[in-house]
Amino acid sequence: MMDQNGKAFDSVEALHRWCSDALPGTTVPAAQVALALADLVVDRPESGAVVAPEDATWQERLWTVPGERRLNIAEAVEALGRSKTWIRERLKGPGAIPHRKLEGALVFKAGELRAWIEDHEHVEVGGRST
Repeated sequence: MMDQNGKAFDSVEALHRWCSDALPGTTVPAAQVALALADLVVDRPESGAVVAPEDATWQERLWTVPGERRLNIAEAVEALGRSKTWIRERLKGPGAIPHRKLEGALVFKAGELRAWIEDHEHVEVGGRST
């Protein structure tokens, strides 16, 4: 997908402007839009996204890295603030921590860990869970 000058879009904002300025009734195959977006968003944080510094702990970085980012067991231990034993005890059964194995090593996807935390944490206000 190209802009009016025949060039590929150099930013999501440029693609948005092109879409906004398109004449009523303009149609573009969704696959072309998807390709244009893919070229723009690979390995780039979302506009306005908070990016943790490289020296941040995994408890901080877990919430800023892309959901597809894989963590090893040591990174998961740091991200969850728990021991390896605690994590290993929660890899089976209902409510298990989502994980994978890669050549025998445990692997955790950041987005799945974030969702697991949100599903398993309880907010307490004045000694009562909400």
